[in-house]
This record gives sequence, C-alpha cells and structure tokens, in this order.
Amino acid sequence: EEPPKHVVFILATTELHKVPATILSRCQRYDFRRIPAEIMAGALEGIAQKEGFLLDHDAADILAAMGDGSMRDSISLLDRARGAAFHVTSQSVTDALGLASEKEIMDIFNAVMAGDAAGAVSAFTDCYMTGRDIVAIFDNMLSLLRDIYLYKATGTTDYLLSRWRLRVPELAGACPASRIESCIESINFFLGRTTRASAKRLDGEMCLIKMSIPGFGVPSAAEPVTLPAF
Repeated sequence: EEPPKHVVFILATTELHKVPATILSRCQRYDFRRIPAEIMAGALEGIAQKEGFLLDHDAADILAAMGDGSMRDSISLLDRARGAAFHVTSQSVTDALGLASEKEIMDIFNAVMAGDAAGAVSAFTDCYMTGRDIVAIFDNMLSLLRDIYLYKATGTTDYLLSRWRLRVPELAGACPASRIESCIESINFFLGRTTRASAKRLDGEMCLIKMSIPGFGVPSAAEPVTLPAF
C-alpha cells in the first residue's frame, strides 16, 4: 500500500478494461499507438545491425507487416526466423514461419481475378505440398484484398499494411470493388470455418473455385424480384 519513494511499478497491458478501477485511479496512464510498418522495418534492421547479422529489407518488411503495429511481436518473429542463420532473407522468413512467398500468393490472386479456377487450385496445391500453412495463405490473401479495397475507397496508400502495398495502386485498377467485397466475405467465411473443420484443404479449394467463377461478385443487370407467396 505504501511503497518506498524510490520504487516505481510499471504495469503494461493490452486489455486495459481488465484492470480494476482502484488500481487505475492510482496510476499515471500512457497510451501507446501501433507503430507504422515502415518504422518497424527500420527498427528491425537496426536490431540486426547491432546484433551482428544481416537482415534484408524485404525480410524486415514481411516481419513488420506480420507484427501489425506491435514491435514485440515483430521481434519475436525475427527471433524465430533467424534461428542460427547469419543472413535472414525473405525466403528464410517465409520458410521458417510457414508462409507463402509473395510470388506464390500473387499466382493464386492473379488466377482468381482472371477467373482461372484450375490455375488458382494448382497454385494453391503447390503451396500446400511445400508445407505452407493454409490459414496463413488465406490470411495473406485477405490482407492483400483489404489493401486494394481501402486504396479504391480512399485513393491513398497511407492505410496500406500488406507486403504488397507498393503494388496495390497497380492492382486496384483491374479489380472491381464489388468483386473485392465478395472475395473478402468468402475468405472470412472460410477462415471462420477453420476452427471446426478438419478438411481445411477442401474448404480452401472450394473457396478459391467460388471466387474464380467468372462474374463472381460483379452485379448483373437488374432482374425482376419475385416475392414469395404467403
């Protein structure tokens, strides 16, 4: 109740609502914001320099994007990706964390947007057979679609977070907003099923085939609405 004057207690939490009011009333409160990906990537490169190992900028960019504003999470991911290696590359990061590479994700994305179901399933199967995590594949797709949708809505790159943010303005021009919305809904539905579905590969393939249907998510000409008889 009465600690010595030289004692300072520092409480850190991401769930402030769980801290009792009696404790909050006795604290000085400091709110920390999420850190932009560019700053986090630079900080990770600084850590690598101080620790005496090489970290490619592309690899730092992936780790920063995965950290989603949390420096602690990105540093933990860096530790996992580094292992005993002296040189950390984007390939070593994706391999260590079970992620699909940028090319692998773009192959799936391009096939879906082209209405090429066979190409999308083939690219997905290649990822699956090399040990990529299925949920991570669709998480990456969702991150890319989110950035494209935000860019189309705002016209600015200020809110983009994915590994592909530099390519988003180019990609957005060929992607109708309604199609992006439908793809986001489909992937969210798939990810919601993964907690209870054992056949993740099957569900993932069905999701890709659905999104690859020509005209998926694009409104058709207005059709007469028939109300059910009561």
